[in-house]
Amino acid sequence: MITILAFVCLISSILFWQEISEKGKNLMPLGNETYKFTWTQEQQDIVQGILVLELTYFQSLDRLHFTVKINDDEFNPHDYLGMTFDKNGNGVIDLGDSDEPYGLWANNMTAPAALTDKGLVFAEVMPKKGPHICKFDSAGYTFEVSFSKSELNLTKNSTLLRICFGDKDVAYGKIGVVCTDDIIIKGQWQQIIKIKNDITRYLAKKGERLYRITYFAKTNGGWYLELYTTKNINTHPYSREPTFYGHIIEISDKGEILKDEVVYTGHEMIIPIPKK
Repeated sequence: MITILAFVCLISSILFWQEISEKGKNLMPLGNETYKFTWTQEQQDIVQGILVLELTYFQSLDRLHFTVKINDDEFNPHDYLGMTFDKNGNGVIDLGDSDEPYGLWANNMTAPAALTDKGLVFAEVMPKKGPHICKFDSAGYTFEVSFSKSELNLTKNSTLLRICFGDKDVAYGKIGVVCTDDIIIKGQWQQIIKIKNDITRYLAKKGERLYRITYFAKTNGGWYLELYTTKNINTHPYSREPTFYGHIIEISDKGEILKDEVVYTGHEMIIPIPKK
């Protein structure tokens, strides 16, 4: 990890040629997993009119998947999306690099970053390919990225997230950076572990072993899964190519199997699960 001192030295060598907007305080939940932030023309100089940042996230097994859309109307490869989680678990988003902010450039590259009161500052090192995908069209930017529970150092069912967006086209003295209020990101880790254990026991009674879950989604009152299983072949005196079984399973929150359909049988594990 690059130390805070190194970032301080870097910050002192940089002339901040942009101002940062006040935080987007008009948070409007669109659903359990989607949030929308807006900044008026007076609060930013990134677009003419209202700047809109929309966050959607969902959970699959041990990963959180994020999509962030921003209606910036001009592409610059060094425009960035900053995502800072409460990685050190102290209940706040810290300035500096202790929470290890993710700085995601529009050119799909990244570099170590520190959070300041003026947005993100990047270390002067060779950039590398980022964990994200950024797309740009007439509606603006779409950033897609996912992180595992271990990457975010999650020990509880929730964490904090602060998002910043920096527009490198904005001129000196103008407002080219916006940041959101801190968002509470909720996971369902304990329930997911329970559901996975319930399915493992169910499959074991059928003589099958859970091999890999390829898709996992919450439904109304339960869960929808696509997964592969294998069967025990230890009774054979020689090794052979295993057979994979592709299942579509629906299970209630209480652990009741509502549907179990085998949609694939073969020696190759095809991802995603092939549909009939």
